[in-house]
Amino acid sequence: MLFSFRSTPCTPTPSAVSTCQALQCLLAYTEGLEAARIEVIPGPGYVKLTGHVPSYAAARIAAAVAGEFCLSRVVCEFQITSNSIEGCIIS
Repeated sequence: MLFSFRSTPCTPTPSAVSTCQALQCLLAYTEGLEAARIEVIPGPGYVKLTGHVPSYAAARIAAAVAGEFCLSRVVCEFQITSNSIEGCIIS
């Protein structure tokens, strides 16, 4: 007997988990993110990036890579470990 897999909003689907694992590996080997420690967490309709990045530029790189890789919304929650504002637009 086969049972269909039904995911609740709190339970990520297996494809979402594998996509997040692949994205985490991609981010680990992306140029400019060598010093970053980024965790990718699946959510209902979005992917959340959390962790430490060395600069604002690295945060932008991670968000851009995730946006190109995932078909869902990307939410970033980074701690910037440098005091530099290099690559940051100030208005």
